[in-house]
Amino acid sequence: MEGKNFVYTLVVIFIAGLFLGGFLTGGVTGYYGKNTPTTISITPKEIITGHTGQANELTIQIVPGSKGAEVIYELRRDSPYLSDEKDPKMVENQWCRGYDDFGNAVIKTGSGAGSKCFSQKTFTYTFPVRGFFEEGGYYVNVYDFATKGYVKAYFVVTEYGTTEFGDSRS
Repeated sequence: MEGKNFVYTLVVIFIAGLFLGGFLTGGVTGYYGKNTPTTISITPKEIITGHTGQANELTIQIVPGSKGAEVIYELRRDSPYLSDEKDPKMVENQWCRGYDDFGNAVIKTGSGAGSKCFSQKTFTYTFPVRGFFEEGGYYVNVYDFATKGYVKAYFVVTEYGTTEFGDSRS
C-alpha cells in the first residue's frame, strides 16, 4: 500500500512540475519573454461636429503591451507637412485611472507623464459641438514601453452640413 502512495505522490509532483515549469517558461501562455505591443482601438472612425443631434463621442480602448503604456494619451491633428512629434496637440490627458474594463483597480506605476499603466481601459472623449476641431484627419496616441515608440489610431472629423467636396448635405 505504501508503494502505491509513493508512486501517486511522484506522479502528482511530476504533473505539478510540468505545469509550473510551463508557466515559468511561458509554455502555457506563450507570452513570457515576448514584447507584445500596446494596442489602441477607436470607434467611430468618423466624428461629425456642428450638429447637436449627433453624438460627438469617440470611444477609445487602450490595451497596454507587456511592458506597459504611458498613463497619458494625446489626441493630435494628423498633418502631412509636419513630423509626428510636431503635429498640433489638441488634447493631452491621463487615461489610466480608476478601474479597468473588468472592474479591478488599475495597475500602474506613478501618476504623471512617464508612469506606466498595465490595465486595459475603455473611455470616451466628448467633442465640442463647434469650433475646436477643424475638419480633417486626427489620431490618438500613447507611448508603448515594449516597442519604445508611440502607438496610434486614426479617425476623421467632418463638419455637419459639408462633404469632402464642400457640398451641402440635403
